[in-house]
Amino acid sequence: MNRFTYKECKEYWYTRKWDEEIDDDKHQISLEIKSLIEDIRFDSVLDFGCGIGQTSKILFSQKEYLGVDFSKRQIEIARIRYPLKKFLLVDASQSNWTPPDVDLLFTHTVLEHIPSPEFEQITDRLLKCCKMAIFVEADIEKALWKKEFPYGFNRDYKTLFNACVIKINDPKADRVNSIFIIKGKRDG
Repeated sequence: MNRFTYKECKEYWYTRKWDEEIDDDKHQISLEIKSLIEDIRFDSVLDFGCGIGQTSKILFSQKEYLGVDFSKRQIEIARIRYPLKKFLLVDASQSNWTPPDVDLLFTHTVLEHIPSPEFEQITDRLLKCCKMAIFVEADIEKALWKKEFPYGFNRDYKTLFNACVIKINDPKADRVNSIFIIKGKRDG
């Protein structure tokens, strides 16, 4: 495991612009993820690390949706592209942020970029707000892009969260993603 700080990881993502260039029609979330989410009954969703908000259209178009991200630029783009959805600029490492209660927490390849101890604090806070969580994370050790991207933290999510796991191949990103289905701590 590498030893980068939360601040270093955050600064790295602030300088990235590739998310701004993603075209929704070209940025296909795998059919496995989409079909899995369509089979789950939920009304509200918190998309943690929503980027420019493409999942609000692709996966959650008919749901009460809140997307949060720490990138001001990406939130601005999301608000322009999806004006009917709600997006907030949030730094989840700040202890004054409390996530809203939702049926489903969704995060797509975000948690793998958060170092400890922020990872533990953020995931604990997030899981308290939801009935169910879906974490989609890459196997960092097997990712071909790992040398170019030093800010990845490989974790055993299955053991950490007693999660069900579904593996999917993501040939576009040269990696295997895992979908972790986790029971949230919110009653309901």
